[in-house]
Amino acid sequence: MAFADRALGSTALAETGTQNMAAVQLSVNFLGTVRVGDLLTSSPRIVRRTASMVFADSDLRVNDAVVATVTGVFKILADSSPSVGVGGLAESRPR
Repeated sequence: MAFADRALGSTALAETGTQNMAAVQLSVNFLGTVRVGDLLTSSPRIVRRTASMVFADSDLRVNDAVVATVTGVFKILADSSPSVGVGGLAESRPR
């Protein structure tokens, strides 16, 4: 599920041009198996964008077989907030 979150989130960030976004919903439907060594691919697409939200989805595939479908909703955050990387902590700043 981390792969799906990263794929959709990166696409949503690229769509908006912002640096800060948070996943508010992520749904994964598992349809098949993925084995160690399989190449898992995703082709995310933006379904809808509002002023504050981005809706995205994708099929996750191994070869040509769909092994999962994923949908996500991402909240666009204020650009003045510090960006947080994977496993990182944001510094709290008074406003």
